[in-house]
Amino acid sequence: TKAALHIGALDSIPKQIIVQLAKHALKNFSCVITLSEGRPDDLLRELQAHRIDLLLTDHLPTGVDSKGLRPRTIARKNIGVYASPEFRSLRKGFPKSISSMPVILPSFSSRLRQDLEHWASLQKIELNAVAEGQDIAVKKLMAIEGLGILPSATHTVTGQVLRGELIELGQIAGMHEELLLVSANRKIRNPIADKLFSSFKI
Repeated sequence: TKAALHIGALDSIPKQIIVQLAKHALKNFSCVITLSEGRPDDLLRELQAHRIDLLLTDHLPTGVDSKGLRPRTIARKNIGVYASPEFRSLRKGFPKSISSMPVILPSFSSRLRQDLEHWASLQKIELNAVAEGQDIAVKKLMAIEGLGILPSATHTVTGQVLRGELIELGQIAGMHEELLLVSANRKIRNPIADKLFSSFKI
C-alpha cells in the first residue's frame, strides 16, 4: 500500500506552488496525497495535532503558538505592483503614482497585507481598497479585468505578465514574500514528509 501524506496550504499560496510540491512528492515517493487549504490558525492547529504532515505558509506565528514547529524557507520573492495595461501611466512616479488608485489587497490574515499597510503609511500612500481576499487566482482575474492594481510576489504573476494581461508598474524596495514549509515535532515521524521537508525547493 502507498503511504499517506497530508499537505496543508494557506489559501493565499499560489496554486502552482502547491502543485509543484505535490509533483515532487509523487515523482520521488510512493504516496497518496491529501490536500487541505484554509486559514492559518486552523491549519496550524491541524499540524500541531499531527493531522497534517506539512504546511505551506507565508508566515509563522510567534511565541507560544510556534512551539514544536520546524520551518524551512523554500522561496523568497520580490513584491511588485501589477495592473492591466490601461494603468501603464502609473509607472511614471511610482510608487507615489498609485496613491488612492483602486487596489486589490490580500486579506488581513496574510503577512503581505501587514507589510503593505506599514509601507504605505511610511510612504504616505493611500491604499484605496476595492477588494480584498486570499485567493490569488481570483485577485489576478480582477486585476486583468482592470478593477484595480494588484500588489503581489513576482512569481505569482509570471504567466499573466508574459501573456501581456498584466504589466509591472514597479517593485516595492525592501519588501519580500517568504514561502515556508513547516513540519511539527512528533514521536512517530512520517518518513516521506521528512524527506520532502528537507529536499523540496522552488
